[in-house]
Amino acid sequence: MSSPENYRSYSSLPHILVVDDDARIRDLVCRYLLDHGFVPIGAGTAAEARDVLAQADIDAAVVDVMMPGETGVEFTAGLRQLSAGKLDLPIILLTALGEVSDRINGLQSGADDYLVKPFEPQELVLRLQALLRRSMKPVQGHIKLRFGSYLFYGDGDGLIADDGKILALTEAESALLAALAVRLGQVVSRDILAEESGISGA
Repeated sequence: MSSPENYRSYSSLPHILVVDDDARIRDLVCRYLLDHGFVPIGAGTAAEARDVLAQADIDAAVVDVMMPGETGVEFTAGLRQLSAGKLDLPIILLTALGEVSDRINGLQSGADDYLVKPFEPQELVLRLQALLRRSMKPVQGHIKLRFGSYLFYGDGDGLIADDGKILALTEAESALLAALAVRLGQVVSRDILAEESGISGA
C-alpha cells in the first residue's frame, strides 16, 4: 500500500510528456518510463499535449511525428515559438520515417533528438537521461499542477496562490492532489484515491 511519503517522492522524478495517437504504443512507452524512474503523462494529440503543458510542469517530451491533424514536427516547431519556458523543453521525436531528410526536418523544427521506430525502450530512457543532464533542469520541488489561481507543489504541504498566500493542506489532502497530479488527464477510481491518500474509502 502506498503512503503519502512514497507519493511525495514522485515530485523529485522527471515528468515526461508522451504524445502519440497510437494508444497501444503510448501506453507501452508510459509503462516502461514509469518502471525506470520517470513520471509519464500521456496525450493522444498535439492539442491534448498543449493542455498538459498548460497545467503541469514537464521536464521533457517524447513526441510521435506521424499524427493525424497536427504532426509532431508541426507541434515541436509551434512549441519553440512559445515563451514561458517551453523554448527549453527537451524534445525527442519518434517516427517510422528513417530517411536522412526526415531526421533533418525533425531537428530543424526544434527537436533535440530523433529516434526511429521500432526502437529499444532502454535506448529511449538513455536518451532522455542524457537530454535531462544536458538541460540541467532542476526537478526537486518544482510546480506540478495549477488549480485556478493556485499552484500545487508535489513535495509541499499547501497550495500557493498567485498573490503569494499559502492555503495549508493536510497530509491526506496533499497526497490526494499528488495522486491526481501523476495521473493527469486520466479517470482515477475512488479506491485508488482512498488507498494512496490514506483516506478511508468507507
